Amino acid sequence: MSNTNMHSVLAIVCYIFVSTVSANSIRDRIRQLENEGHDLSHIEQANLRRVISQNSDMDSYMNENVYGNNETMSSDNNHGNETPSRCKSCAIREEQKKHRIEGIKKKISHALNLDLTNMPNATGVKLPKVPSFLRLMERYERESNSPYRQYQDYEDEEDEFGQPERTYTFARQPPDNLFIEDPNASFFSIPNMVGKTPYKAYLWIYIKPSDAISPNITEINLYAMHPPEVQGDPPIRRRLQSKRRHFDNLVGWHHFNVISEVQRWSANPRNNHGVVIEALDLNGNNLVVLPPTVGIDEEYIPMLDIRTTLRVTRRSKRSAVALLCDDTTQYEACCRYPLMVDFVEFGWDFVIAPNTYQAYYCAGECQSENLDATDHAIIVNQHTSLPGTNPGPCCTPTRMSALSMLYWDVDQSVQYTRLPNMKVERCGCA
Repeated sequence: MSNTNMHSVLAIVCYIFVSTVSANSIRDRIRQLENEGHDLSHIEQANLRRVISQNSDMDSYMNENVYGNNETMSSDNNHGNETPSRCKSCAIREEQKKHRIEGIKKKISHALNLDLTNMPNATGVKLPKVPSFLRLMERYERESNSPYRQYQDYEDEEDEFGQPERTYTFARQPPDNLFIEDPNASFFSIPNMVGKTPYKAYLWIYIKPSDAISPNITEINLYAMHPPEVQGDPPIRRRLQSKRRHFDNLVGWHHFNVISEVQRWSANPRNNHGVVIEALDLNGNNLVVLPPTVGIDEEYIPMLDIRTTLRVTRRSKRSAVALLCDDTTQYEACCRYPLMVDFVEFGWDFVIAPNTYQAYYCAGECQSENLDATDHAIIVNQHTSLPGTNPGPCCTPTRMSALSMLYWDVDQSVQYTRLPNMKVERCGCA
């Protein structure tokens, strides 16, 4: 073979080799760009290959054809460093966060039967120092310092309203229409018990110090005020319970079991004419802190601690594993993301505890093959396959858990209520 023919063959082989390498390099570069999260679907493949093959400035080309002149494409392969302006999924998640927070506000106000435009005002209201209330607050602090349990084995059935577990009602002066003139009388407003049953009720009272306390035994007497038998007569005072205390153990908190009386009041609110509480010193002065109170005495006012049964909800066991993401994740599929809700930022000073809670939210894309194996998902999948219907499944919570809240209600009572479906435990496509 002549030298001329040999050179021609070598040139053809080199051209085939270089072309093959170039084609592979172009494909690899395109795959790299797509893996970095760049949407290249609207750019013609011929133009894209031409720019890559000519070693043009890819950053400039992507800025002009994908992001616009005012944005810069990041060459950093660490996607967690991308800013929301350069990340379409980040911007979408920010919108979903806002919608989730607004939804939480509306859901809590609805569950607690509160008006968003006229929420309870607890500015300057002092928390009680009743021992049972302080123990409840301590429990909140312990739970807030313990690791959050990521999953729960069960989920509660859908429920619309909160389930009150406990109500702390403060003593007040009897209403004028009851015509109670006893100076030691107190009245407790009983919350609506429709659909609930009180099973425990304790009346807490505080005995203040005095220089005239008997050196022997002092009696603490509790009387119930009953409606008069004849209309126009004053209410009838009947003894409920008595406690005898030595002066060494007199000052401080004492409680009475008053469940029978509370059940009587809740069955018929007209029976509620309040109570009379007395612990007299040697001069005949009542040592019990009673309303009206001012200053430090407000923290020691009598309080009624009512505990109610909750409606039993059906629970279904779930075993699926959820996909968990964080704000640095550039993951396109449906995923659960953290979302801290701060009631202080809401301006909700009526919430006693918790001040914040992790609500979570769902975000991401859903394809039909990623649907959860639920009846609802199957129906949605069939429906969305029809022309002109919903474009497809959505990333949505598939498991929720409850939140317990301690708050002031509109009557200035403290409520301890369990709010259903407040925390997202798992997200899925449906």
